[in-house]
Amino acid sequence: MSTFLRLSIALYQATLTTLTMPVHPTVLTLRRWRLHVLLLALVFRATAADHSEGHNSHQLVADYSDCIDATRWLGVASDVQACANMCRESKPDAKMFVIRKHGDSACKCAPNECNSAERVYSAQTAVYEYTSAGQGPSFMICFWGPSSQTSAYKCGTSPNGPLPFILAGFFLLWNFMISQVLLIPLIRIPYFGCGDKQARRMLPMLICPHWAVGLVIPVWQGGWFTTIVAVLFPYTFVSYRIIKLCKAENYHGQLLQIHEDVDLFQNDVLTLRITIVYISDDRLQFTIKGKQLVGAKLKQNGVHPIHLNPDQIAVSNDIVALLSGISTRAVVFPDQEKNTIKLVLTRLRGLVSQDSLEADPLPRRKLSLSQRVLQFSDPKYQFTAVATPHYPDADVDRKLTRLIAKTQQVIPVAVCQVIEQEKPVSP
Repeated sequence: MSTFLRLSIALYQATLTTLTMPVHPTVLTLRRWRLHVLLLALVFRATAADHSEGHNSHQLVADYSDCIDATRWLGVASDVQACANMCRESKPDAKMFVIRKHGDSACKCAPNECNSAERVYSAQTAVYEYTSAGQGPSFMICFWGPSSQTSAYKCGTSPNGPLPFILAGFFLLWNFMISQVLLIPLIRIPYFGCGDKQARRMLPMLICPHWAVGLVIPVWQGGWFTTIVAVLFPYTFVSYRIIKLCKAENYHGQLLQIHEDVDLFQNDVLTLRITIVYISDDRLQFTIKGKQLVGAKLKQNGVHPIHLNPDQIAVSNDIVALLSGISTRAVVFPDQEKNTIKLVLTRLRGLVSQDSLEADPLPRRKLSLSQRVLQFSDPKYQFTAVATPHYPDADVDRKLTRLIAKTQQVIPVAVCQVIEQEKPVSP
């Protein structure tokens, strides 16, 4: 790790202590964003800084001099810098080199201790010494990473230690979780346009440098092996899933989050146990997927579309409320094909008066921090809309926390009982 990167990270960590000062929340948020921008720039700057330190810089020790040794000549160099690179390629630990500066520019490595007592006069040659350790060319990627290099300009054919495998395993999981931060906006915008709300919700998250770390470190320190395993594979797989979800949303509508199991009856016959529900933008078309009844068991996957009339918007609201756990009352309605559709909670099915029976909603599942991280890392989470009670005077879209903290889409659901209680009593 370069000195520049060490100092930059130390500066970033030291600056984090300023966040503990009592300031306004908006100022605190701006400070965090500023620090993340700093770290993001440092991650991309570190690679160039590290390679610049490894340049084979040199300085003249003695002109018209040569070392007393039997070192063979390596060949003809175009200039002094080319000779310095040629010597380091053949002898990575070389400290000095000799070039026929006033002759045919032949080049050779010098003994590590070629002091004045070990030098003789020569009308054509000059002695130079390296002023840097020299780590190879300005940019070079080996298959097994920089640790496998056998010389400054040559890669080895086998790994030199377990580092490539450790980096590959760690960043494989890292990029599976983080890659969607970059991929969701890049893929959703071509599908749904620049005005897509979900893509715009994800764009502020690009300020965090985690996705950049997952791209730079495997290439920089892991080589082609780590790049293929930890970058190419997870990014390809996550891109495939996001494209598949975009196509489904473009064709069926938004994916609705289901709170608990719901059974679908058509003409009093159990048809599906619902697992996935898509809802159109006008909230009049539902594409319901689930386990289909085969014999006496639910086995095969089935699809049941529901089309409502424009005057059935209240029914649509009841369906969303039931699926989202806001309401527990069964929903019975006719569809456009005049079939009687009934949606009822699985735990209430078979009870007396199940169509009008209400029960306490199941509590929301409390997830641990690790479970939340795994949930957020699933691209499906970002495509799942959450239904929440909607109050006419609430304007949650203006809150900064809605745009940054929560990235899921929101479907408002009118709660009739609450709205009626809030209406003013007429004199």
